[in-house]
Amino acid sequence: MSRLRDALKAALPAPVRGVLRRGLHYLQRLGRWPVILWQVRGAAWRDRLTLLASALASPAVALRGLDAWQDPLLLRDARVRVRGLGEFLVRARTDDLWHVLPAREPALYAAIGAALREGDVFVDAGANLGVYTVLAARCVGAHGRVVCFEMMPDTADLLERHVRLNRLDNVTVVRKALSRRAGDRVVAVVEAGKHGQASIARERANPDARRVEVATTTLDRELAGCARVRLMKLDLEGAELDALHGAAEVLQRTEALVYERWGDAGAATDPVARLLGTAGFACGRLDGNNAIARRPV
Repeated sequence: MSRLRDALKAALPAPVRGVLRRGLHYLQRLGRWPVILWQVRGAAWRDRLTLLASALASPAVALRGLDAWQDPLLLRDARVRVRGLGEFLVRARTDDLWHVLPAREPALYAAIGAALREGDVFVDAGANLGVYTVLAARCVGAHGRVVCFEMMPDTADLLERHVRLNRLDNVTVVRKALSRRAGDRVVAVVEAGKHGQASIARERANPDARRVEVATTTLDRELAGCARVRLMKLDLEGAELDALHGAAEVLQRTEALVYERWGDAGAATDPVARLLGTAGFACGRLDGNNAIARRPV
């Protein structure tokens, strides 16, 4: 497929490639809605109407900004039930709906479900709305533990509500940014509606991006009482390496990690993979967006 794409790029004029790219983006945007309607249901009739109205409006909404990524958008706030997972509060005109879908990252969803057992400890670093927090909490059961980190105050509020909404008693929410040092104050930046992309590591070019001062902590500090971490998920929008520099001790007690790694970078050119390799992990690709690191058996 990549060879065909490269051949087409070489053969077609730039204007034609632009038209084809925008057409593909439009079809991809529409194609997400059947999956949404299969996996997500409104909790009450008003929520179901919101989902339906948003789906019916998607052919028009999807026409906007075809050169850029666009998440599926709800027209109004809604409370939804995700098939086989739990309930979530989704904010209108944001990336929230996309981030509660198991189909968004099926390989990661499956890897977490397959790795965790009753009594395990799972760390969700960059929890956002808590989809993987909820999944893991159900996998590890009453005798297990989930520790999740979310630095953005409004998203952390929703995360805590989702923990209560899904009646999870085995979850601890840490409302701080992960870094190499605890006790600092840093600025987190997020563009309007893109809550899942909040970062302390990347400055957004958009002058309208929101900036929020947040406190830092380290994985070593927050997980000092965990004897063994079965699995850790890192999705920190560029701050993964800094977070791991603050996790020297807990990494020695961690069996496996999954972390965000885009593109074709291999372990030799990935600084996170190099750090994990030094700590005794073997790194590989999980899917197009994520890598996995395991301790050799």
